[in-house]
This record gives sequence, C-alpha cells and structure tokens, in this order.
Amino acid sequence: MSRVVVVGSINIDTILNVKKHPAVGETVSATSSGSAPGGKGSNQAVAAATAGARVSLVSAVGHDGDRYIRHLEASGVNTEHVARHGEVQTGAAVVIVSEDGDNSIITSPGANACLTQVDLSTIGLEPGDVVVVQFELPYETVLSAMRYAARVGATIILNPSPWREDAVEALSMADIVIVNEIEAAALTVGLAEGALVTTLGPRGATWRNLHVQPPAITAIDTTGAGDSFAGTLAGAIAAGRGMEQALEAAVLAATEACASPGAQTWRAESR
Repeated sequence: MSRVVVVGSINIDTILNVKKHPAVGETVSATSSGSAPGGKGSNQAVAAATAGARVSLVSAVGHDGDRYIRHLEASGVNTEHVARHGEVQTGAAVVIVSEDGDNSIITSPGANACLTQVDLSTIGLEPGDVVVVQFELPYETVLSAMRYAARVGATIILNPSPWREDAVEALSMADIVIVNEIEAAALTVGLAEGALVTTLGPRGATWRNLHVQPPAITAIDTTGAGDSFAGTLAGAIAAGRGMEQALEAAVLAATEACASPGAQTWRAESR
C-alpha cells in the first residue's frame, strides 16, 4: 500500500465553548474550556492513520512538544520528520465554539514558522505515494514540498487553507484541490482536469460528477471536519480505492468529526 506524507502544521488548541460568538468589543463567558491537539497537518495525518494508511508527518514542535510527539506516535503517525525547535513554543490556536457547533479560530504559528525548508528526499518518497499540503506553514516551504513530490510522481493533495490569493503555483501543481464553497467561489486559476473536490458542509461533497450526501446528525463541533475529510480521502487514495469509495469514506469521516468536540483528543499514552 502506498504511503501518505503530510507536510503541515502542529498546534495545541485551547477550546472555549460559548453560547454565542462575541460581537466586536463584546466579552462573553465560556461555558467550558479545554486543551486538545490540533493543527491542520496533524489533524489530517491522524485522520489518514485512522483510515488505515501508513502516514509520515513533516512538521515542527517547540520546547513544549514532547507530549504532542507521544500523541502522534500513539495515533499511528511516523514522527521521524517532525523537527524540534527548543527556542519557541509549539504552534497554538484558540478555538471558539458556539452552541450550534460553529467555530471561530485564531492561530499563532510558533514552531510552524521555523519550518522554512523541508527535504522530502530523506523520506524515500515514491510514485504512488500521496503528499498532502495546506497553508499553515510558510508558503515557500509548501511550494518546495510540492515541487519535489511532482518530480517524483507522487499524488499531490492541496487543501488551500487559510486561503491565499497568490497561491497560483500551488494550485496549478496539485492533482487534487479540496476547498469549501467559499474557497471554490474564489478560485480564478485553472486546475488540473477533475482536480476540484468541494465540501458542502451538511450537504456532503462533490468530486467531478459525484455527489455524496452525509447521514443526518446534530453537529456538536465542526472543528477539524474538513481536515478529517482531507486526511481520510488521502488515506483512501493511497489504499487504491476508487473515487466514489474515497469520497464516501471522506464524507463519513467528516460527519463523524462533527459529532464530537475538537479536531482530536489526546491519546492516553501521551500523558
């Protein structure tokens, strides 16, 4: 089975649950709070591993990252290529979740900003492997990873989030581009034929002429649902599953992610 290599961020999330999101200048009290592992790179790597894929994560942690490394290893993710930067903190995010499950997120890059270059040649990347990237790392780092993956012949999945108006080269190199409806409307760059996968929230997702509708649920927290989708899709593709099966698996994983709080939960072994 081919491997999934995720090049992306690691964050430690602080989650604040509120009745409603505060307006500008307003202070509200949280009904509960907690800490959880997050970051788009980590979320997608763990989702791919949960889907049964062999997964390596290329990322970085700070001086407070030991627990996170143990968590990833307990989740089935190879951490050999997670760099340690002792002079900074691990990336951080504050996630505000309202009663209806909608979220607002503020991130601070921390050690993610230190990952200014990656050398995928040390991973032994092969044709047929799946490389997944997003935009929570420095843009040039993402581009260099994509260029190498393209030369090797790996399948490149791009989740262009947070959205960048200048991501022309990245979008043009990707074999699969996963966007939500807002991002899809902002696309002005031609993509490879059949590359566009659009997530539609409670209406599922589309890919080429396929549309998969998710089961009906009551959403608790949508944090990480898109990452669960991307990681699961990557794992299914690496396993050689067809488009329809891969899309169905990804939609189901994203739906299940909405039924529980946070993008991930700390593995017991990481305490």
